[in-house]
Amino acid sequence: MKFCILWLLFASCVCPQFVHAESVVSFEPRDDMARLDGLITGTEENLRREKALREILIEYKKAETEAIKNPNDSDKLSKLVQLAKKAYNAIVEASLEDYFSPQFLEELKKLSQIAERKNVPAPK
Repeated sequence: MKFCILWLLFASCVCPQFVHAESVVSFEPRDDMARLDGLITGTEENLRREKALREILIEYKKAETEAIKNPNDSDKLSKLVQLAKKAYNAIVEASLEDYFSPQFLEELKKLSQIAERKNVPAPK
C-alpha cells in the first residue's frame, strides 16, 4: 500500500501529465486584470447602494422629526413607516446590519412590520 502511494506521488512529480489540467490555475495577466475590473465594478455598485441608503436614512430622520412634532398627522406617520421599511430592506439587502446599532435596526424592523399591514389604524 505504501509503495502504491509513493509511486503515485513520484509519478505525479516526475510526469506532470498525470496531473489534471483543470487543477492548474492560470495566472495570466489578463485574468488578473479581469478580476480587478470585476472588483472595481462590485465596489462601485456597493458604493452606489450605500449612497442611496444614506439618502433614505436622511429622509427617514427628517420624517421622524416631523412625525414627532405632529403625532396626529397620519400622512407624516405613514411616510415615516414607509421610509423605515425602505431603509430596513436596503440595509438587509446590502448585508449592512453589523454597521447599525441593534436598537436602530429593531426600530426600523418594527416600523416595517407596520408598513406591511394592510389596515393601519388611525392615530388617536
